[in-house]
Amino acid sequence: MPSITQGSYPPVLQDAERERLVQVVKDWTVAHGLTVRPPPAIAGNDAEGILATSAPVTLFPSPFPKSCFEEAKAIQTTYNELYALISQDEEFLTEMVKEVAGGDEFITNLWNVHLRVKKEGYVQNLALGLFRSDYMVHQEDASLQIKQVEFNTIASSFGGLSTQTSRLHKHLAQHEYPLLSSSASATNLDLPSNDSAAGLAAGLRAAFDAYGPSTLGHPTCVLFVTQSGERNVFDQRHLEYALSSSGSVP
Repeated sequence: MPSITQGSYPPVLQDAERERLVQVVKDWTVAHGLTVRPPPAIAGNDAEGILATSAPVTLFPSPFPKSCFEEAKAIQTTYNELYALISQDEEFLTEMVKEVAGGDEFITNLWNVHLRVKKEGYVQNLALGLFRSDYMVHQEDASLQIKQVEFNTIASSFGGLSTQTSRLHKHLAQHEYPLLSSSASATNLDLPSNDSAAGLAAGLRAAFDAYGPSTLGHPTCVLFVTQSGERNVFDQRHLEYALSSSGSVP
């Protein structure tokens, strides 16, 4: 099997090293918003009082073949265009919805919203998609290749938290891994930048600008609609803050 790491990775930690690394991660995640609302089992009846807990992360970045990573980035624009075109093919979508509508209330409700708006008359021919494509590495003989697990068009979350996770691992690689007794395999890591929050915000900004002024003279804005009890609120806040810092978008 081809190896994507050199030596023993992740390095073996002594108990004191593990305890310190865990504490550093807890402090960094809280200080930088790499957090989620606590689950009811932890918050109990005080969900508002316990504001946040660290999001689940790994102490070391997970290895991923560079060739597969580059392939995933190269194909993303094509996937975006494909799914954007599919979203405009109502005949095809109607047949797909018929197959699942009986057992999927969520999809049924979404489709009914589309039908109601269509009946009233669409007034905007522009659309924006915020997508996330998930992959796993597949090994066939001596080759490694990516296999798509799913393409997210609705629950395409973690743009904000993934950016912070990348920054966390860069911080650890620079300041903490060199201090480990067996640090050789955790140094000189190739950690690509992750600017997904800024990229998603740029898409929202571009859509806002393309929308233009209201033909009826109403003020325009970007509206964030969140569900009650949302635990992943900080992931969404990072997107909101990135959009706010991009300029004067209401």
